Amino acid sequence: MRTIVAFAVAFVCIGATSDTPHVVEAPGSGKLVFDTSTPAGFTDNLDEALAKAKQEGKLVYVCFSGSDWCGGCRELEREVFAQPEFVPAVEKDYVLVFIDSPSDKSVLTERAKKKNPKLVKEYGIDRYPAALILDGDGNMVRRTGYMAGYSGGGAVEYAKHLMELKKPATDSPYVVETPVSTKLVFDTSIAPDLRKWTEEKLAPLMSEWVVRLADIMASDGWEPPKELLFQFVGKPLPPDGHGVACFMGNRIALWDLWFRENQDGWALGTTIHELTHAMQNYWTVGGSMDYCPSWVSEGYADYIRHFLYEPDRLSPSVRKIIPNCRYNDSYVATAFFFGFVESRYPGTMKKLNAAMRNHTFYDSKFWKEATGKTAEELEADWKSDVSGAAPTPKVEDFKRKR
Repeated sequence: MRTIVAFAVAFVCIGATSDTPHVVEAPGSGKLVFDTSTPAGFTDNLDEALAKAKQEGKLVYVCFSGSDWCGGCRELEREVFAQPEFVPAVEKDYVLVFIDSPSDKSVLTERAKKKNPKLVKEYGIDRYPAALILDGDGNMVRRTGYMAGYSGGGAVEYAKHLMELKKPATDSPYVVETPVSTKLVFDTSIAPDLRKWTEEKLAPLMSEWVVRLADIMASDGWEPPKELLFQFVGKPLPPDGHGVACFMGNRIALWDLWFRENQDGWALGTTIHELTHAMQNYWTVGGSMDYCPSWVSEGYADYIRHFLYEPDRLSPSVRKIIPNCRYNDSYVATAFFFGFVESRYPGTMKKLNAAMRNHTFYDSKFWKEATGKTAEELEADWKSDVSGAAPTPKVEDFKRKR
């Protein structure tokens, strides 16, 4: 029997289409053709399922499928849902829900045609099959999926997997104390498969950089936050419902699905960006967009990320588009403008950071006072610079004199 690997989605089907009807092939029993896309024992009505689960003290298993075009979805149905032992093995603990996004919409009920696209968007589903475990109030308890490893035991092994998921999370938050008196708390309860990566990669990096940023971003009267919570969540994040990470208060929320897929890619740099926001403390009582513009806060966070943390990752591609960017276009464009200005006028970023905290930043006069040139003059110099951006500064260049 193969070992079950939980919390993974191995079959990823995006955008494929097919004109074939919804068919599930059950081994040894020919083809099962459903007149609707909902397998036996499932409902397509999430609202009713949540009410039933709350009344009966159950959880809700929600499968998001592309029943007539997604190969992994068909295998999940064939190997698990169509097997007679599956529903009886889980129905005492779960209400089963099937949210389908088929090419052939005729297999859906009228209600599902209207509701399913909204649920896909609400839960940030962009890869299939996907499966969520919800409580009776609709809160996500776990995110899981289906992978070929289950085919060794099929319905029986997948049912065991779901029984494991219904157990309360036993992993306590991972806590790190830092030399700057900022306690870092990492909550992986919704994504226990990311615990090892968090302990070995994410937590050590955040511990290192909260100390570095406390030095780099120091200003009179400012102290680092006492505690920061890094918490994996089960949905895309604000502001547009497509975000992968977000800082608010003392909490950095991390979308579990995206971080699971980008552990070896953009995940760490993205978290450095959010950590920088946590250390900025620009928005306090009395703040206004006049002297706390978002393009500065986002550009500064990307400046820390792309110039100090991972300077070689994005630079070549960005330099190609610099002539088409404005200095206040935010994020990466502004980050490279800041990098150029700092290289020509060392110490400007420390002044900028202090001005944002003190609410004394005004775009119309800050640059002239800090560098002797207006923002427009600096922008012209930046765009005419042969390399597109000055040599990358080093972290040590920004540490305050002790």
